[in-house]
Amino acid sequence: MSEQIDDKSIEQQPNNSTPEDNEGQGNKTFTQEEVNRIVSERLAKERAKHNNPSVKEQELAARESKLACREYLLDTGGDSVLLDILDTNDPDKFKASVEKLREAGFASQGASNQSSGVRMRTGMSHQSSDFSNPSESQIADAFKLKQRS
Repeated sequence: MSEQIDDKSIEQQPNNSTPEDNEGQGNKTFTQEEVNRIVSERLAKERAKHNNPSVKEQELAARESKLACREYLLDTGGDSVLLDILDTNDPDKFKASVEKLREAGFASQGASNQSSGVRMRTGMSHQSSDFSNPSESQIADAFKLKQRS
């Protein structure tokens, strides 16, 4: 981890002494300026660690935000598909976006995944035919192995 500077190991030198003069004595002493510089560098490193969240912390924050957005939709009866469409990194912005969509009529409260009643042409006939009540022979014929000629 980080080194601790012990007051007992630091001896303040007079201003006219330099560290090179004391190297032969075995104990290295530091000037106050050197101690200040070392401490400042270590503080800067520690602050940098705390200002830059790790990837795990960022992922955790994203999950918490998405969970808050999901709870909001559950409480207000919103459609969970909005979690995939809208940005969930900021729950307050998410809530504001959902409210704007509701005001515009796109995300009504209590929305569900049921059909909205819009008719579309598929090119297929949806009228009743022989397939509505197939007999056992029709099913058996459909699954027979075809013989090769």
